[in-house]
Amino acid sequence: MKRIRKTAMERLFEKVKVDGECWVWTASKRRGGYGQVLGNDGRIWDAHRLSYALAYGCKIRNGAWVLHKCDNPPCVRPSHLWLGTHQENMNDAKSKGRMPRGEASHWARLKEFQVREIRMYSKRGWTGVEIAKKYSVSTGLVSMIRLRKVWKHI
Repeated sequence: MKRIRKTAMERLFEKVKVDGECWVWTASKRRGGYGQVLGNDGRIWDAHRLSYALAYGCKIRNGAWVLHKCDNPPCVRPSHLWLGTHQENMNDAKSKGRMPRGEASHWARLKEFQVREIRMYSKRGWTGVEIAKKYSVSTGLVSMIRLRKVWKHI
Protein backbone atom coordinates (compact mmCIF):
# COMPACT_ATOMS: atom_id res chain seq x y z
CA MET A 1 0.00 0.00 0.00
CA LYS A 2 1.38 3.38 -1.02
CA ARG A 3 1.87 5.85 1.83
CA ILE A 4 0.34 9.24 1.14
CA ARG A 5 2.58 12.07 2.19
CA LYS A 6 1.03 14.95 4.11
CA THR A 7 0.86 18.32 2.41
CA ALA A 8 2.61 21.33 3.87
CA MET A 9 -0.77 22.75 4.87
CA GLU A 10 -1.63 19.56 6.78
CA ARG A 11 1.78 19.56 8.50
CA LEU A 12 1.36 23.23 9.35
CA PHE A 13 -2.10 23.08 10.85
CA GLU A 14 -1.70 19.84 12.82
CA LYS A 15 0.80 21.75 15.00
CA VAL A 16 -1.32 24.85 15.60
CA LYS A 17 -3.29 25.66 18.74
CA VAL A 18 -5.89 28.45 18.73
CA ASP A 19 -5.04 30.72 21.65
CA GLY A 20 -7.38 33.68 21.80
CA GLU A 21 -6.98 35.61 18.56
CA CYS A 22 -3.70 33.94 17.58
CA TRP A 23 -3.05 30.59 15.95
CA VAL A 24 0.06 29.49 17.81
CA TRP A 25 2.67 27.16 16.33
CA THR A 26 3.42 24.48 18.95
CA ALA A 27 6.21 22.43 17.35
CA SER A 28 9.82 23.20 16.45
CA LYS A 29 10.90 26.82 16.83
CA ARG A 30 14.03 28.73 15.98
CA ARG A 31 15.59 31.52 18.01
CA GLY A 32 13.08 34.30 18.58
CA GLY A 33 10.14 31.89 18.85
CA TYR A 34 9.34 31.60 15.13
CA GLY A 35 7.97 28.19 14.15
CA GLN A 36 9.64 25.94 11.60
CA VAL A 37 7.92 23.45 9.31
CA LEU A 38 8.83 21.29 6.31
CA GLY A 39 7.39 22.68 3.09
CA ASN A 40 6.26 20.76 -0.02
CA ASP A 41 9.55 21.79 -1.63
CA GLY A 42 11.53 19.80 0.96
CA ARG A 43 13.04 22.81 2.69
CA ILE A 44 12.44 24.14 6.19
CA TRP A 45 10.19 27.21 6.22
CA ASP A 46 9.36 29.68 8.95
CA ALA A 47 5.83 28.58 9.84
CA HIS A 48 4.37 32.09 9.57
CA ARG A 49 5.89 32.57 6.09
CA LEU A 50 4.49 29.25 4.89
CA SER A 51 1.09 30.09 6.37
CA TYR A 52 1.06 33.42 4.53
CA ALA A 53 2.14 31.86 1.22
CA LEU A 54 -0.47 29.09 1.46
CA ALA A 55 -3.29 31.38 2.58
CA TYR A 56 -2.73 34.00 -0.08
CA GLY A 57 -1.53 31.66 -2.82
CA CYS A 58 1.56 33.66 -3.53
CA LYS A 59 5.29 33.24 -3.75
CA ILE A 60 7.08 35.49 -1.27
CA ARG A 61 9.69 37.41 -3.22
CA ASN A 62 13.33 37.44 -2.11
CA GLY A 63 13.98 40.10 0.50
CA ALA A 64 10.32 40.33 1.56
CA TRP A 65 9.41 39.90 5.19
CA VAL A 66 6.22 38.42 6.62
CA LEU A 67 5.41 40.61 9.61
CA HIS A 68 3.06 40.11 12.56
CA LYS A 69 0.30 42.58 13.43
CA CYS A 70 -0.07 40.74 16.74
CA ASP A 71 3.67 40.83 17.62
CA ASN A 72 3.48 37.15 18.53
CA PRO A 73 6.34 35.27 16.74
CA PRO A 74 4.76 31.78 16.87
CA CYS A 75 1.42 33.06 15.46
CA VAL A 76 0.58 31.68 12.00
CA ARG A 77 -2.91 33.15 11.59
CA PRO A 78 -2.93 34.63 8.06
CA SER A 79 -5.05 37.63 9.04
CA HIS A 80 -2.34 38.57 11.59
CA LEU A 81 0.38 38.55 8.94
CA TRP A 82 1.38 41.12 6.36
CA LEU A 83 4.06 41.40 3.72
CA GLY A 84 6.64 44.10 4.23
CA THR A 85 10.30 45.07 4.10
CA HIS A 86 13.05 44.97 6.69
CA GLN A 87 12.70 48.74 7.12
CA GLU A 88 8.94 48.43 7.69
CA ASN A 89 9.67 45.77 10.31
CA MET A 90 12.12 48.11 12.08
CA ASN A 91 9.65 51.01 11.89
CA ASP A 92 6.86 48.80 13.27
CA ALA A 93 9.05 47.61 16.16
CA LYS A 94 10.16 51.15 16.95
CA SER A 95 6.59 52.52 16.89
CA LYS A 96 5.56 49.80 19.36
CA GLY A 97 8.51 50.40 21.69
CA ARG A 98 10.14 47.02 20.98
CA MET A 99 13.54 48.32 19.88
CA PRO A 100 16.28 48.03 22.49
CA ARG A 101 18.00 51.30 23.23
CA GLY A 102 20.82 52.47 25.41
CA GLU A 103 22.58 49.75 27.35
CA ALA A 104 20.00 47.18 26.22
CA SER A 105 21.24 47.45 22.64
CA HIS A 106 23.93 44.96 21.68
CA TRP A 107 25.65 47.81 19.81
CA ALA A 108 26.12 49.93 22.95
CA ARG A 109 29.73 50.80 23.70
CA LEU A 110 28.90 52.88 26.76
CA LYS A 111 26.82 52.72 29.90
CA GLU A 112 24.20 55.34 30.73
CA PHE A 113 26.31 56.86 33.50
CA GLN A 114 29.16 57.31 31.01
CA VAL A 115 26.88 59.18 28.60
CA ARG A 116 25.91 61.51 31.46
CA GLU A 117 29.59 62.01 32.27
CA ILE A 118 30.41 62.78 28.62
CA ARG A 119 27.75 65.49 28.58
CA MET A 120 29.02 66.84 31.90
CA TYR A 121 32.65 66.97 30.69
CA SER A 122 31.48 68.64 27.51
CA LYS A 123 29.71 71.39 29.52
CA ARG A 124 32.91 71.86 31.54
CA GLY A 125 34.83 72.60 28.36
CA TRP A 126 36.57 69.33 27.61
CA THR A 127 37.26 68.80 23.91
CA GLY A 128 35.77 65.95 21.93
CA VAL A 129 39.25 64.46 21.51
CA GLU A 130 39.86 64.47 25.29
CA ILE A 131 36.50 62.87 26.00
CA ALA A 132 36.89 60.29 23.22
CA LYS A 133 40.30 59.29 24.56
CA LYS A 134 38.98 58.95 28.13
CA TYR A 135 36.17 56.56 27.03
CA SER A 136 37.99 54.83 24.14
CA VAL A 137 35.36 55.88 21.61
CA SER A 138 35.46 57.97 18.45
CA THR A 139 35.17 61.74 18.40
CA GLY A 140 32.18 61.22 16.09
CA LEU A 141 30.35 59.31 18.81
CA VAL A 142 31.18 62.00 21.36
CA SER A 143 29.82 64.61 18.97
CA MET A 144 26.59 62.67 18.38
CA ILE A 145 26.13 62.27 22.16
CA ARG A 146 26.69 66.00 22.68
CA LEU A 147 24.15 66.87 19.95
CA ARG A 148 21.69 64.26 21.29
CA LYS A 149 21.61 62.39 17.99
CA VAL A 150 22.24 59.21 19.97
CA TRP A 151 21.34 58.35 23.55
CA LYS A 152 18.42 60.82 23.25
CA HIS A 153 16.58 59.20 26.16
CA ILE A 154 19.36 60.14 28.62
